[in-house]
Parts: sequence; structure tokens; C-alpha cells
Amino acid sequence: MAQIRHVAIVVNDMDDAAGFYRQTFKLAEAGREYGEKGSGVYMCDGEMNLALLNYKSDAMAGVKNSSTFTGTHHFGIQVDDLAEIGEKIEAAGGSFFFDFGDEKSGNFERKYRDPSGVIFDVSKGGWVGTSTRRVDHDGDYSTPPIKDGVAHIRHIAVAVSEPEMTGEFFGEVFGLEYVGRTLSPLADGIYLTDGYINLALLNYKDDEIAGVERGKDFVGTHHFGFKVDDLDATGTHITDNGGKFFLDLPEEKESLYFERKYRDPDGIIFDISHNGWATAPAKAA
Repeated sequence: MAQIRHVAIVVNDMDDAAGFYRQTFKLAEAGREYGEKGSGVYMCDGEMNLALLNYKSDAMAGVKNSSTFTGTHHFGIQVDDLAEIGEKIEAAGGSFFFDFGDEKSGNFERKYRDPSGVIFDVSKGGWVGTSTRRVDHDGDYSTPPIKDGVAHIRHIAVAVSEPEMTGEFFGEVFGLEYVGRTLSPLADGIYLTDGYINLALLNYKDDEIAGVERGKDFVGTHHFGFKVDDLDATGTHITDNGGKFFLDLPEEKESLYFERKYRDPDGIIFDISHNGWATAPAKAA
């Protein structure tokens, strides 16, 4: 099965953002890149790569006014064969966006849009700082030591207009397996897994819950989530380092599906959960 191992957010200041995620969640820095069209700092928890990006090109970012955009931008899936997966993506209604990086040096992504227009990457070599990284030459990159007590990214949420259609796309193309679904006045969702990461495909019905401008109409990678041991202690770390509480969902803290939502200093939404997210396949209803 393909493996989700990368999520990218666009921040105002990469150094400040790196400091927040290092101090708050003990993520390690795995490398940096600087380019004319964009730059990035790569953080990791040992399994997932979190890219903190600055874009300088609307064409590369795939959004208008990219120099002022902040938010969760895309996610990435590691695969065995780029050509084969590309054929599957396009046969299922996805479209090629562009290639980024140098395939020979191992830092290479092939970018696509799913049928809803959501941007995602595929990579054979994977991303720096992850256990699934497989390249012969990593250039200036090295595997950083991961500290005890690091919070692990275990959840990525994507806002889509049709969760079932999008779920069929990622299931058919990448072999991601069905975990479950939700139907509520706030948001409908389909949940998939690669066995480690929970991928939530959400159709928001409430702008306040979505937390973004025109939230009910927003399509794109929306937020990500950390599994933590102690919600209250982590919450204190978040606010001490400049983050802000957003909301609890649902309100019952002991619910199996409880998430505490925050915004980082750039306003980017992320979740923390002490129960984590479902990653065991379930029978479709």
C-alpha cells in the first residue's frame, strides 16, 4: 500500500514556525531548501515530514497571491512506481500539475490535483526525516535524532465537496482503506487509512467549524493532527509558544473521537488528540 508521509503548510516566517513546532511538539529539523520560486524548512517526527514553506510564485503554489497566503497546502504519498501511479491517477480523473526537485538526488516530487482540484504529491524516494526514506544520495540531508516525548502527526484532513467520490479516488488509486464515515449538521466525512495515517475527507457545512473564509465552499488540504499523551499539558505548551485555542470537537473530552483544535502563530489550524484517529480498516456501510 502507498504511504502518506508528508504534509506541507505555508507560513509567514520559516524560522519562527520551525521554532514553534520544535518547542511545542519536539519535532526535529531535517533540512532546508532555498529557491527563487519558494523555500522550505523540513521538520519531522520520525515517520512524517512537515514542510514549512514560503512560496514566491503563484504558478508553483497553485494559488493566487501566494506571497501572502498562509495555511495547510498539500500532502504527499510515497509510492513504488511513479509512472504506474501516474497512469492510475489520470485514469481515475486526477491531473498532472508539475514535477519538483531532482529525481537523481532523491529530493523529487510529482505533483497532481485530484478530481476536486486538491493538490497532492507522489514520491518514490519519500521525504527527509521519515523512516520510509529510500534514496542513494541525500545531499545535505541527514536523519536527525528524534527526542523522547515527540508528538506524532497521525491525521490529515482535506475539505472536499463530495467525500464519497474523493474517497473512491484515493482508495482506487493508492489502495487506502476505508475506516468509517460521519454524517452531521457540521460536516460529513469519509475516513481512509494507510495503516498509520488517518486521512479525513470532509464536507464542511458550517463556516465557524471550518475556521476558514467561505469554509463551506473551501476545497483543499485543511488541517493536520498530532497524537499527544496529555491534552492539558500540550495545550499549555501551545499557548505558551504563541498558539491559540480554537474549539473542542465534540465537546465531550472522553469521546473516542475527541479533538482539541488550535491555531499556530500563523493562524494555521491543527488538532491534538489523546485517543488518536482510526487507522484500522473497517467494513464500508
